[in-house]
Amino acid sequence: INDSIYPINRALILVARKIKIPTVEIQHAIYPLSLPLIESRADYVFVWGESFKQMYLNQGAKSDSLEILGFPYHLEKMPTDVDKRRLTVCYLAQGFHNQDINNLNILLENAISLKQICEENGMDFRCRLHPNSPPVLLEKILPRVECVPKDESLIDTIKTGDIFISFNST
Repeated sequence: INDSIYPINRALILVARKIKIPTVEIQHAIYPLSLPLIESRADYVFVWGESFKQMYLNQGAKSDSLEILGFPYHLEKMPTDVDKRRLTVCYLAQGFHNQDINNLNILLENAISLKQICEENGMDFRCRLHPNSPPVLLEKILPRVECVPKDESLIDTIKTGDIFISFNST
């Protein structure tokens, strides 16, 4: 599971425990240091790195239940284009509109403001929407901001960008 917040995940942990199957919670997001963690009910928690392990330990988790999984993707060395005249800024947009549609305006305002800042400073701007964004979002934002095509891979987005802005995306 990727959290033990939701009742369905807690139910899975309870059922697994009753039939003696160990459970693992795998860290899904980057947690702010000031955030009190919800105590995991899973037998083990796999975290991304030492700082997240320490965060759990500082909040009372048992060290024998924590394992460092590491960043889950292979990091490629990206070639640099030394002849490039303009920098490209890529905004990695959040999916908060999925929880509350009112957050859509915040996403749109961020993208438009960032685009304007880029234009004023001679930089290109691209917006990569959250993978769970509905297609209608692309239709709403596209007339004002260039968005990365939905089928473009994250690696290709990274290859085309020089500066990346994201407010709390993993």
